[in-house]
Amino acid sequence: MRRSRNSILVILLSSISFFAACGKSSAAFEKQLSEAALRPVAAPASVAPETIGYVLFDPATGTVVEEFNRRLPLIPASTTKVLTLGLALRDLGTDYRFKTTLGYNGDLKTGDLVLSGGEDPELRVRDLLSLLGQLQSRIGTEWTGRFYYAGEPLFARDRIDESMEAEAAYNPALGSLSLDSNIIYLRWKKTKGSSEAHLVPSLPGIDLSLLNKEPGEEDEREVLYAGQGEGWLLRKPKQPEGMRAVPVKDAGLFTGRVFQRLAATRGVRIPDPQPATTPDADRTLAVHESRPLEAIAEQILATSDNVMTELVLLHLAKKESSRPLPLHEAATFLENQYRSRMPGLDWTGFQLRNGSGLTSANRITAEQLLASLLYADSINGGIERLLPIGGWTQGMMGRLNRPDEAFRVVAKAGGIYYSVSLTGFVYPKSGRRLAFAIMITDLNRRKAYESANDKLSRRKSNEARMWMMQNREALDGIVSSWISRY
Repeated sequence: MRRSRNSILVILLSSISFFAACGKSSAAFEKQLSEAALRPVAAPASVAPETIGYVLFDPATGTVVEEFNRRLPLIPASTTKVLTLGLALRDLGTDYRFKTTLGYNGDLKTGDLVLSGGEDPELRVRDLLSLLGQLQSRIGTEWTGRFYYAGEPLFARDRIDESMEAEAAYNPALGSLSLDSNIIYLRWKKTKGSSEAHLVPSLPGIDLSLLNKEPGEEDEREVLYAGQGEGWLLRKPKQPEGMRAVPVKDAGLFTGRVFQRLAATRGVRIPDPQPATTPDADRTLAVHESRPLEAIAEQILATSDNVMTELVLLHLAKKESSRPLPLHEAATFLENQYRSRMPGLDWTGFQLRNGSGLTSANRITAEQLLASLLYADSINGGIERLLPIGGWTQGMMGRLNRPDEAFRVVAKAGGIYYSVSLTGFVYPKSGRRLAFAIMITDLNRRKAYESANDKLSRRKSNEARMWMMQNREALDGIVSSWISRY
């Protein structure tokens, strides 16, 4: 995201949080929402009434401006990230930093080298190079002892959501020691009579095989997961050359192997990585600290990165529970925090199974989502200044971007097949600052899609994509009407 563009938000939009501007506590909007009469308008003609819920709220007056089915539980998809990041920013602090540690047990050079993860959501290759440089300055060209990678065992899983495709780059492994969102890149190029393909990075244990068969109508996947370890199968590509991201299945091992490969490119020999039985090392060689959580949150809201969000949730739940929790328990922790912090709100139907929204099991009402947004906006400076700007920044650049719409909407979008959502703030032509949450979910179609034997077919995918496009346009149309009417 371009920070120079974000500075325009300071000029165009108020950066003062709802609480500072209105002098109201969280109990104020909680009470206002829970007591506001249900005064629905007619649902948009293009949307089935039972699939949509929204609420438009004026924080300055504490009134519901417009609503429809605001207490109907629907799938929030990636707008779930607002809940995860909002709580993390409030409780950990906007300047909180994650740590990745390189240490050792025993003697320098001959002992056990340990690379320990601390759930850093944005650990990158350049950060490993920094750690490597500090190691190299101490040992020279070789570590003759063993090399371990370490993290919380309860956090390790081969994909975020078991019901989603194993081949999807947005559904990779999780682990305390994660790197570059746990994806690698598959590149291919057709040559005379054959095809060449390789993975970047090319690491031991990550295998690639070529199949002499193109993707078909019944299964449009180009890349197939072999079903165990890090094995991949590439179907005969239609394009002469290309690249696509594929998910890593073991985050800690992947990070350890990349560190070993980087060391080799710099002339440093390190043994093959092994999983550690304990995350701690007696002595510290180097520590990498992440950027402030506030900067990480801004990036997540722009890119909607699932791995980064889940790592924030796992770390937050560990810190506040004083013990590591597996992902589903961390999501329950998040759910319970919102229930307990706004007890006056109607939480009927609210359930969370992860913190990124990459699941069809999460449920939230528009009223609950709006209250969570306003709660998140009570942090120092407010979450609004971190949200994507309609028509301008990543995450909202291609939406609400007409001349009479651009810059007027600051929001987080979400979407999985048969569900779209948007929550944030809108500045109508009157100059008011209104908060909103809107979701459209066809639960019946989503259920049918998940149980279909041919859900991987091109026909099923095209049907789902068409639904997404039509209902995203309907959603944006509602928000656009608010700009002109209020």
